[in-house]
Amino acid sequence: MSTVLTGPIRRGSTCNVRVNGRCVPGEVLDVRDRVIWLKCPPEGIPTDGTGLVLEFQDERSISGYYARVLTASPDSLSEMVLLRSSSLHRDELRTSLRVPSQIPVRVDFEGPKETIEGHLVNISAGGAYVESLHSPNFNGDPRVLLYMADEPALHVTGCVVHTEGEHEQNVHRFGVRFTDVRPEDTRAITWYVWSRVRAIFPESD
Repeated sequence: MSTVLTGPIRRGSTCNVRVNGRCVPGEVLDVRDRVIWLKCPPEGIPTDGTGLVLEFQDERSISGYYARVLTASPDSLSEMVLLRSSSLHRDELRTSLRVPSQIPVRVDFEGPKETIEGHLVNISAGGAYVESLHSPNFNGDPRVLLYMADEPALHVTGCVVHTEGEHEQNVHRFGVRFTDVRPEDTRAITWYVWSRVRAIFPESD
């Protein structure tokens, strides 16, 4: 994926980050499309989907860009990934980063009870997109069991928020929003999402 943002938002550029009435310095570690990898002082920025403004200054002017925190490194809160608004509309920004995935998943539906197997097309701290060869019954809230590499099985409760019906080769897809996620499961998902950030920024190693 090539870098497409122009102007001051480029690898190595510095900025001021304005968030919750505070201003902290930041440095762009890398950028891909509208996704920005930013470094700032530890504990400088909340990591819960917070909206913020990046200010870049040159000799003649200051350029401001609205962005939202997508995810942060679990072991270093000084590094995080942001999504920049293309039109400065705040409501177009996701609150968490979704990354491609092939994690096997079992979905247990409640009322009527039903179990299907499939895999995750993508996942974030807030939800997942599931693909299955089985046609599910969408009555009730599903309990989703995520099987992640190097992690014990995660038991995450969620509810189906949208479906796409049948695709090619009898493939069914639907989106799940997580609810009542245990802190340890949130952290495990965050670790997985952050590990996939390296796939977005392969040239930054």
